[in-house]
Amino acid sequence: MMSKLSVILWLLLFATTCVGQDNLGNNSDKDTLRYKRFDIEEYKRLVRKNPTAYHICKEGKLGELIELRDEYEKNSFAGFRESHTYRDSPYEYIYLYNTVGNITAYWAYLYQMPVGKGYQFDGHGHEVKCVDYDLPYPLEELI
Repeated sequence: MMSKLSVILWLLLFATTCVGQDNLGNNSDKDTLRYKRFDIEEYKRLVRKNPTAYHICKEGKLGELIELRDEYEKNSFAGFRESHTYRDSPYEYIYLYNTVGNITAYWAYLYQMPVGKGYQFDGHGHEVKCVDYDLPYPLEELI
């Protein structure tokens, strides 16, 4: 009788304290994204050490940093692109920044396909557009 009661109490304890995976590490919360900034000085230090290096490994994340050029404006500087992948994860997180380091866009990809919500921001962190890639396509768009 006592062993059954102790087993039931242990199961009750674990059932009430265990929490499932809610947000699998996806940093797609728009409120935290709108304050994300690109560290231009850190990028300059990285390029100064090795001008051809754009691959980074920071805080357990593999990634790359690329300077974006606007091909329509005589190859002028347009901003930065930062992409991260976590080890043993098929997801890739892409952030676009303007020339002063403010975020302008965010997307998550799963095997080269966009997933979740993609955001576009103006230069001050205000949301301009949100696209939910997990929603099914409307029939009108497929036609």
